[in-house]
This record gives sequence, structure tokens and C-alpha cells, in this order.
Amino acid sequence: MNVVTRLVRRLLPALLMAASVTLLAAGVFNWAPPRTLGDIAFPTPSPAASGTPSVSPTPTPSRPTTPSGGVSNPPASVGASPSATTAADSPPTRLVVPSLGIDLPVVPGSTDYPLCNVAQYLFGFANPGQPGTTYLYGHARAGMLLPLLDASGTNDGAAMIGALVEVYTADLKRHDYQINIVKPHATDLTLAYELAPGEHRLIMQTSEGPHGTFPKLQIAATPVGVYPASAAEALPEANPKVCR
Repeated sequence: MNVVTRLVRRLLPALLMAASVTLLAAGVFNWAPPRTLGDIAFPTPSPAASGTPSVSPTPTPSRPTTPSGGVSNPPASVGASPSATTAADSPPTRLVVPSLGIDLPVVPGSTDYPLCNVAQYLFGFANPGQPGTTYLYGHARAGMLLPLLDASGTNDGAAMIGALVEVYTADLKRHDYQINIVKPHATDLTLAYELAPGEHRLIMQTSEGPHGTFPKLQIAATPVGVYPASAAEALPEANPKVCR
């Protein structure tokens, strides 16, 4: 047995273990195989049946009503009645939940997770407007995604149902979504995969406890429109920093 072979056999198990520890500590997913549509029937549950509030809002090109009953107006630069536009395959750059005061630049997921001052998107999933799931995640900290966790603590987050979510993309578009599922205590990625063919969904994930712990809070939203955006709106300055 030559020296190279011996080194590979010694180092490979250690490298695999280090990688698994990093991924589990990030809390993005666990090593259990995700459930697929063939494994489980996943109808939209009612709050009384499962404790997970959900609705199936009818998509509309107008701005959805926020939980407080108010209507979030479109940015002045877009105009009062923005024209719908076609989605393209472009990564997310900014996440806004107006009713909760969330407004964060979005950067790619990286080995530097967890990052502060930004949200991140999970590689391997779809970009906004494409079939599949756009998966965004970030810390439950002040100035980040803590409002999602706080809101989920009352009636399993029922007040968030119907809230507007805006995701801007690098091709200067604003993708509007409406929250329709709040899933506390999630331990896997089934919510990201339980989609009909061609369906698109946004998921926001944040922690329910200290870094590296399970379970997680997942919030799903359904698309309601795609509109033009200015560079000032869609391309915010991002200043991420590594934090623990």
C-alpha cells in the first residue's frame, strides 16, 4: 500500500465527520432523508387539526392585505399600480416583511454560517419565480429574523397568515408572496419538497433556540406577483459578519 493510499484512508473519515458536524451545527437540515410526495400525503392542514395555521389565499396581482388589516403600498419608484413582469432565473438579494419590520440584504449561503446582518439563501433550491422552493434562512436576532420567532409564539403564529413578503432579485424584480403556512418545531425539509409539479414556494427559516440546536421555525409563502424594481431597491449594500 503506497503512502497516498494510506493518507486517504486516514483522512477521509475525519473529513466526512467534520463536514457532517458543520452542516448539522448550521441547523439547515439533518441527515435523515427528506420526506417526498410519494412518502406522505401532505394536505393543507387546518389549525384545529394540527395546530399549524395555514390558508390557501387566492393569488392576485394586487398587494395583499397585511395581518393588521392595512394594505402595504407599492414603492413610490414602482408606482401605484406596477405592471406585472415575467420572472427570470435570478438569485434573491433582499428580503422584506413590512408588517414585521424585517428588511435584510440576502447573500449566498456559505461555510461562514452563521452570518449576521443578512439573510442567506440555501444552494440547491430554486430562485424566486422558478418551479420549486426558494429557501432563505437567518438568525433569530434583533434586526434580523427575530420578529418571525416572536410572532410564532402567539397562537402558533396565526397573526402572520396573509402577511406580505417581498423578495427582490438581482435582475431588478420584486417578487411578492403571501404567508400561508407557519410550521414551528420543524426538524427536516419536507415543507420545501411537498410541492405540486411546477409549483413555487418561498420558505423562511430561523432558529427557535441557541445556535446549532433543533428544532427550527419554518414559514412558507405563496407567490402573488412579480413587479419591476429599481437598483436602489433590489441591490442593497450587504455588510455580513461572522457571529456566534
